[in-house]
Amino acid sequence: MNGPERTPLIVIVDDEDMVLSSLRSFLNLETEYAVETYTSPKKALESLDSKPLDLVISDYLMPEMNGIDFLVKASQIAAGTTNIVLTAYPEQPEIMIGYDRGMR
Repeated sequence: MNGPERTPLIVIVDDEDMVLSSLRSFLNLETEYAVETYTSPKKALESLDSKPLDLVISDYLMPEMNGIDFLVKASQIAAGTTNIVLTAYPEQPEIMIGYDRGMR
């Protein structure tokens, strides 16, 4: 007998509340996913190992750590989770380096 079906989970990390609010509202209206948001990459990392994830979305420029470092660490905790980087600076070479460091 299978247990209850799990609601897919998206975690979003951005230091700007307006971005988090907009993404959360859109995803809640348009999808069946559960959405958790964090303004702190460190707090998000603390919560990742306690739940199965389906998608992690992170801003690139944040004060505590950049999005690449966060997503690499998130990939180590929740292997196989899809990651998306949000940035207004796509020319940053670090974004491509993240894939070499294990971000998926």
